[in-house]
Parts: sequence; C-alpha cells; structure tokens
Amino acid sequence: MLQALEYIRSGRSKSVYDTSVRFDVFYSTLKHRVKGRVSRQESRHPLQKLFPASELELHRWITRLTITGYSPSHPTVREMAEVIRARQEGFNTDVPTITPLGVHWVRTFIQRHPDLETVIGKTIEKARIKGTTVEALQNWFNAFETVVVKNNDVLSENVYNMDESGFSIGTINASRVIVNTQIGQRYQANPGRQEWVSVVECICMDDTSISPMIIFKGENLLSNWIPSGLTKDWAITCNTKGWTSNEHGLAWLQQVFEPRTREKAQGRPRVLICDGHDSHVTGRFIRHCMDHNIQLLILPPHSSHFTQPLDIGVFSPLKQYLSAELHTIIQTDIARLLKGEWATGYSKARPKAFTASNIHGSWTGAGLNPFQPRKVLRRVQAESFSPHSTPPPPENVFDNALLLSSPSDMIKMHTANNTLRTLFTQNAPLHTPERNYIVRLGQKAEGLQARVTVLEQQKQQSESVLSARKAFKSGRRLSIEGKHLLMIEEVYQSVAEAEMRTVERKNKGQPRRNKAPRVADTSSANEVEVEVLDCITIEPDEP
Repeated sequence: MLQALEYIRSGRSKSVYDTSVRFDVFYSTLKHRVKGRVSRQESRHPLQKLFPASELELHRWITRLTITGYSPSHPTVREMAEVIRARQEGFNTDVPTITPLGVHWVRTFIQRHPDLETVIGKTIEKARIKGTTVEALQNWFNAFETVVVKNNDVLSENVYNMDESGFSIGTINASRVIVNTQIGQRYQANPGRQEWVSVVECICMDDTSISPMIIFKGENLLSNWIPSGLTKDWAITCNTKGWTSNEHGLAWLQQVFEPRTREKAQGRPRVLICDGHDSHVTGRFIRHCMDHNIQLLILPPHSSHFTQPLDIGVFSPLKQYLSAELHTIIQTDIARLLKGEWATGYSKARPKAFTASNIHGSWTGAGLNPFQPRKVLRRVQAESFSPHSTPPPPENVFDNALLLSSPSDMIKMHTANNTLRTLFTQNAPLHTPERNYIVRLGQKAEGLQARVTVLEQQKQQSESVLSARKAFKSGRRLSIEGKHLLMIEEVYQSVAEAEMRTVERKNKGQPRRNKAPRVADTSSANEVEVEVLDCITIEPDEP
C-alpha cells in the first residue's frame, strides 16, 4: 500500500485503478488513502500509550541492542517503555502517578511491529560480535565478488567451504521429550563429558558435500573405533587431544579435498573458503593450494556466525540429529559412550543434516549464492532499515529536508527552516509541502525526546553498575588469620574495630603510610590491618 501511494504521488500513475492492479492492493482502500483517509493502524494512534515517534524510537533501541548482542527481554522493554511514557506525560519516573502499562502491552507492541519477534536467545562470545564490523564484511564480499562472481573461469560447482566442529563424547543437546507432569522431572541424563572429537566437513556451492575426516583422541587408531557400514571415502585419524592441528589440516587438503574435487574441476580453478585457523594458513597449506590451482579465501576474524555457510545452516541441525541418535543408546543407562558408538550415531545423523536444501540455505544465508551482501550487512548496521520505498526526487526544499526513516541532513533542514520562517514572517499561505514538513518536525521532536530518555536511562543504569562496583572495591580490607568459618556479624565487627584503630592513629598524628605491611594489632592476635583492596582473605594458621 505504501509503495502504491508513493507511485501515485510521484506522478507516474495513470489512474488509481491501474495502480491498485499493479501493486495488488484493494482499489477502494487505495482510493480512500489517496483522498486522505489514514490507515487502520494510524487511526489507533490516539489510543496507544506511547506516541508513534516514541514507539519508533523504542523499536530503534531494540534494533541497536539486537545488533550489539544484548537483545532486551520483555521486562526490560516494559521498563524502558514506562520511562519513555512517564517522560512524555511529564511525570517523575521515581514517583509513579500514572496507571502502569497493561499486562499484554509488550506483546501487542511486538504485533504492531512485524519485524520484532520473541525468540530464545543463543549465547555467543562478545568478541565475535564486537569484532564483526561493516567494513570487514564489505571487504570480504568485495574479495568474494572479485574472485568468484566476476571471474568467468570459476564455476559454482568448484566453490567450497570447509570448517571443523568439535563434539564432546558423552554429552547431548537437550531436546523435546514427554514427561509426567505429576512428577515434575524434566532432566535428560547423559554419561557426562568424556573426551573431545573433531570433524572436518566441506560443502560445495552446487549443494553437495565431501565425506568428512574424523579426529579422535588417542595415541594410536584402533579398529573398533570405526563402525561397519561407512563408505570408503571417510577419513579417520587421531591425536593426543582430539583437536585439529596443522598436520591434520594439511593431510585433509592433500588426501581428502584435492583428490576428491580434482575430476569435477577438470582443470578449472577451485575456490576454498575457510576461517583463519592456524591449520588453514600454514605455509605448506598455502603452497599446496597454489600448486594445484586452488584459490584460498579466508573469512574475516570473528565473523563465522555471519559468513561461514557450514556454521549458518548445517552444523546446528547436525548436532540435533546426532543427539537424537545417541539418545537411544544413552537411555539404556550406560556408564560410558564408546567411540565406535559415537561414530555410528554420527554416520546416521550426517545424511539428515547434509541435505541439498540445508546446504543451499547455508550459502544463501551467508549472502554468497545468490550473491546478496546486503542480506548480511543489514544485520550489523547501526540503524534500522526503512521498509518504505525510495521517495521521488524532491520538488522543493521541504520534500526531503526531514525524513523520519534516515538521519537528518542538517544543511537541508537549515534551509527548510529558514524558508519556513520567511513564509511565517510574510504571512504567506502554507501549501502541502510546508504543512507536511511541520508535521514531520513535530514527529521528529517527539522521537528525539524519546531518544534522549532512552540514553538517559542507559546512562543511569551504567552509573548504577559502576557505583556498585566501586563500593565493592572501596573500603578497608581485613585479613583474618586462623579463621576458616566466619559469620557476617564477626566480619562487620572486625571491620568496625579496624576503622576505629585507624581513626585513633590519625588523631595521634601518626604519619600515613602508602603501603602498610602486615603488623599484628595488640588488641587482637588474630587480626591484621592491610591496605584497601576488594575482598576478605581467609588465611590458615601458621604451623
């Protein structure tokens, strides 16, 4: 509907009916919207607790937190909404004098914004989020476009992605189970972590895959680790830790990848995409790639959750299917899971995860096939993207001087303000562009007020955390010797006595020492006063 309205306002439309057919919208609705009727959602704005601009700023705040990896919970969103609402109503947030938001307000707020959704969050290292920048991703996509997209010699069936994934033998992922609600037991027992095993996998852009290489932990490879029924192209090896290493990475390249992709390449260049793990960037690894016409593309650091196809669409279902296969064995109450049993479960789970649809979705999710960098870049942009279409070229200074969907252009805004001020001074009539600009000014002011409220609330929360941490680090530390169990009352009493002795010493005019050594106090043989630190240390008795 919004695109149809923009199309009509741009002057390109022959008639309202043709536009309704072109954009597949109801003719009657479009006709009423052209005549000035507002949408159903806009008609409900006076009934909403927050101004539309305030809701837009709350939506922008949620988007920023999502990008930085600190997505807010329902109570956090409600708290921020209450703060914004109190500010827009002119009340003091410390003394609530208005009726609180309804129980289902957050849910209805999410319904009004279809791009918001309640999900179960996944934990991730902060470095992987902080280290992923728009510039790094843009450089990566530029390199991929140069090497693959614009290179006619490189075919999609010769583009591969390899990665290794670690598994803990003896543990499984939690899954949906049926329980007796009368018992109230929801646990899923497992033997516990025994040892580590790594698997090197590789998928192709033509939705196929190469058989894996499994790295067990052990000094020597035993035959009972290898289950029957495996295809002959599977590779099994071991080392003392069960991790991949430089030697294993080179062995996989020389004995697995290169010979199994050589015939399909037929002399054309092959492209291998991998992360910057040490085993992928050794001199011998790179030399072997150069000698066999394999172009190596290294992913940006800490970006595999955005750019690694295997991480995006294959490894997660693989671990779910593997847990389901192993659950059948674990539920027999075994004390230890054998390597052969784990390998059998992996061989059954792998075909279910390495399907053509999953592999294709992995490349699509990484923005590589089809080549759509914006699909990934928009997930790390600082500002939310507007769903509206691009506006038509401006006819005067008021048309695009202040757009709510993008940052303000201060020069255009200043020019529009001066023009508007001149019209007011001359008592000139205000036409539609000037009236719309005044409306946008009011909306922008409301949005900026909500943004200031959000920033002030975040600043207050940060100061509260810093003050609490400062309180933990301040004060005088007391080392209590000969005590292994303390009651809080004893701690408070000892600290109070130490502070009294400090005051008495200052009153006597004793010089203050920067770093006091441990000197036993005459009033108590078990208490020693030391410098200001951040904890209470319990020390054993001297022998």
